[in-house]
Amino acid sequence: MGEIWTTDSTEKGTIPTMRISRATAHGLVAKARPVVITGQAVTPYVYDLMDSAQGQIPTKTAVTVTPKELATVKDVVGAHITGVQVKEQRVGTAPGGTEIGELYYLKTVPAPSTRTSYMQANSVAWDSELYYSDYPYAASVPRRFRAGEQVTERWMAPVLLSGLQDGDTWDGGRVRWIDDYFVFEVSPLVHRQQYARGFDSVDADVVLQRNGVEVGADKNTRLWIPNLPDDPAEFHATLTTRSGSNNAWKYSTEVKSTWTWKSKGGRSEVMPIITADIDLPTADELSRVPVGRAVPLTFGLRDQAGSEASPIASASLELSYDGTSWISVPLTKTGNGQYKASITHPKTAAGQAPFLRLSAVDANGNKVEQEVTRAYGLR
Repeated sequence: MGEIWTTDSTEKGTIPTMRISRATAHGLVAKARPVVITGQAVTPYVYDLMDSAQGQIPTKTAVTVTPKELATVKDVVGAHITGVQVKEQRVGTAPGGTEIGELYYLKTVPAPSTRTSYMQANSVAWDSELYYSDYPYAASVPRRFRAGEQVTERWMAPVLLSGLQDGDTWDGGRVRWIDDYFVFEVSPLVHRQQYARGFDSVDADVVLQRNGVEVGADKNTRLWIPNLPDDPAEFHATLTTRSGSNNAWKYSTEVKSTWTWKSKGGRSEVMPIITADIDLPTADELSRVPVGRAVPLTFGLRDQAGSEASPIASASLELSYDGTSWISVPLTKTGNGQYKASITHPKTAAGQAPFLRLSAVDANGNKVEQEVTRAYGLR
């Protein structure tokens, strides 16, 4: 019959409206009797269905999808404060490159909130863009789902660091040659497969050196440098990102990063830059963890997708409550570049936001160092 919708603009929509076809409207008028409409303006459920056929025109124009052909995704739309409005654009991409959904937005939802999405599990890859009011907009790496798969997607989850997304995507970060340009593009905020695309719309400073000589600098997180030699060299990049005066942004308010890596030369090389992932799996939707009890933390290190990976030789993590005095966090290795830890924050720290500092080096001497101000909240 139709769908219930609310405004996606900045105006506050208080009256949901029913959108129906012209033929249905004429039928209702012809009956000349009261019509009762029930429904939800913001549904906690979303169904994303897209079927593809390769090398042929489908013989059937109607497709029936059964529950066993779906994957279930729990979307946890986090935020740093309550009352934030978020709208989402979700795109399905068929194997041949056809995209559906790039001009369609799901209904605006409040954050923090949760929602369940049912995704058709086939060869279609799905990705999302979330537009937070006054935030850099967040995106996810395209992925395919398996029938019966159950997934949790945590948006704006701590800890947000500068780096590269976990996976290759055309509009994400990259550090490599593109035609005659050496490109250094790093997402200002990244959490595994989710990343912010605001390369040019953040308060940032980036400087890139090649063999100790500065070759590029700018006030964002993106550099495209022409006429750079492509022979073997050592690179050193420093980046600082800041949240500025955004009152809705309480955590990861400043991230200081340095990367050092060795290039073997040649324009086909994907640079072996290391990205760190820190996750607090028990943090609430407002990026907070409790004081007075053990809180699990995972710490992972990975190379840029497509680069020549090298084993991680050493890694360290430190915590501070004032940014001056640092406490070493004991790490337990669970795999190559993968660690876990347990942190107990004192009850006296309730209401604070700790600093974190990390360092890691791989077997080839490539290195990452980062310090994040107000990494997450304590309650």
